[in-house]
Amino acid sequence: MQLFLDSYGAFLGVRNGQFYVKPGTGEPRFFPVRVVEVIFITRGVSMTGDALILAVENGIPVLLIDHIGHPIAQVWSGQFGSISTIRRNQIIFAESQTGWLWMAETLRRKIENQRNIVKKIGDMTALDDNTLRRQGRALSTLDSLSKKFERWQLEDVLPTFSRQVSAENIGKISAEFRAWEATASRHYFRFIAGLMPERFAFESRSFRPALDKFNSMLNYLYGMLYAYCELALMKTGVDPYIGVLHVDRHARPTMVFDFIEQFRHWADEVCISIAIENTVSDEGFWFDIVDGGILLKAPTKGIVIDKFLSFMEQTVPFKKNNQKRSVVIDMEAQILATRLKN
Repeated sequence: MQLFLDSYGAFLGVRNGQFYVKPGTGEPRFFPVRVVEVIFITRGVSMTGDALILAVENGIPVLLIDHIGHPIAQVWSGQFGSISTIRRNQIIFAESQTGWLWMAETLRRKIENQRNIVKKIGDMTALDDNTLRRQGRALSTLDSLSKKFERWQLEDVLPTFSRQVSAENIGKISAEFRAWEATASRHYFRFIAGLMPERFAFESRSFRPALDKFNSMLNYLYGMLYAYCELALMKTGVDPYIGVLHVDRHARPTMVFDFIEQFRHWADEVCISIAIENTVSDEGFWFDIVDGGILLKAPTKGIVIDKFLSFMEQTVPFKKNNQKRSVVIDMEAQILATRLKN
């Protein structure tokens, strides 16, 4: 399970060998070490040194997250979860045919997941004739772009590819991939925007700052998902900072940005569900005059967090079995790590 402490004044300590959690409001609770997989901490939460040491000694990462859910630091033992061969090979992988084929497949899966959301959201709501036509156009566009990535993997790999790819070719491939992915996302979110209730209406994706309530929730959910993905990579020995598509930037986990693409639809699905079900009030948002954007506050933040954590513990089909979504992320990270070992 994940311990997510986000209420101002919350406290995390140790009593009788167990984690002791006292929320900002409410009754204290005890959590045995064996059931805790990761601890998320936000501003305004206190944690004792004993709790920190207990977490590190038992291999439980402690992630510090910012006001929109993005991880800003992690406290851990300082040891990657596997051999250094993975990280040495990862540098080669990032500039090789193998790495770009993996990236093409990852983005193809992202677009297929977007296509499934467009189909699913249509089944959740009563669509008029005009909206049905828009849905058909969105599905057609996403299908076409998914096939572009599929054909690229099968046919369009440059004959000059060997183990390494030239900087010039990397630039061309990166621009092409980005253009296809951006087109897919534009059509995807345009369709979703047309189905949102008025209070969650939005024109397009806005990041930091979020310009509306929908994007505010989605940005927070993506932040939580980033934490899951970064943690999964580190546990398997993959360096979060050596990516393929996303360019190197100082102190930015570019491999996390690549890896997360195949899972973004889970955050999308939770956000869409909250908006359509109308489960949060307008009082749960506030305008930040410094950043000029919309942010979450209690109780909306708590509702979003609880719904996402519950969603991630639900099972989905994976590799001929049913696995929790949180476990699927770990397993996909392990598959990538195994690929990098060879």
